[in-house]
Amino acid sequence: MLDCTASEAMRSPHLFGPYFKGSSWATWEASVKGAFSEPQSDAELALFKAVAGREPPAKRVREFVCAIGRGGGKDSVASFLASYLAVTFDPKGKLRPGERAYVLCIACDKAQAGIAFGYIKGYFERIPALAAMVSNIGPASIELSNGVTIEVIINSYRSVRGRSILAAIFDEACFWRDENFASPDTEVYNAISPGLARVPSSMLIIISSVHKRSGLVYKKIKDCHGKDDATTLAIMGSTTTFNPSFPQDIIDKALV
Repeated sequence: MLDCTASEAMRSPHLFGPYFKGSSWATWEASVKGAFSEPQSDAELALFKAVAGREPPAKRVREFVCAIGRGGGKDSVASFLASYLAVTFDPKGKLRPGERAYVLCIACDKAQAGIAFGYIKGYFERIPALAAMVSNIGPASIELSNGVTIEVIINSYRSVRGRSILAAIFDEACFWRDENFASPDTEVYNAISPGLARVPSSMLIIISSVHKRSGLVYKKIKDCHGKDDATTLAIMGSTTTFNPSFPQDIIDKALV
């Protein structure tokens, strides 16, 4: 188990730092600090308020909702948060003998799931401190020595039931589809809540490009963005707000 804050992990040269070099990640770092209620400098606070429209939460939030433009670094940050929450979990007093806590990365399809797992697997193969915690790597899961299993699955309310869930990441939730339900994102959200409640200090992270004026992401942004909610932090911004290095000419062509 590692003992460090989210921002320390994000910037440490021995952990995730090599993958978040440079000032282009500054808005993401300020947002992560806000979600985990870490102290911020005046410059970071300005970046945070620009995308959150509110003061930072007084304590770590239970839900972190991110509506970000395409190319804004969502997969990088989602995989970082999944990995960080997994490796810093202390199971003492939180799990029964033989019980495992799950970090579930829930994707819209197999292709997206493959991308998410590739990022996470890469961290655990290349960062020595993380590699030392690995008990087993499967086709879509990583088991850790602290009783956590990171698993990447496709969205389904059935697949999330009956688990003790340390963290759930709804990857590109605006684009989830299910032929049996008009609102699969809401169905999974309702199904996953009991599992999150089983693990103290669990966190739900909903991260997606925007798509339409309906669905779970739209509702969360509408209800929580710009409001000093104690349990939910909602941030919103364009591609270049979160990734200033993204080529503007590509965005211009997409808007034509």
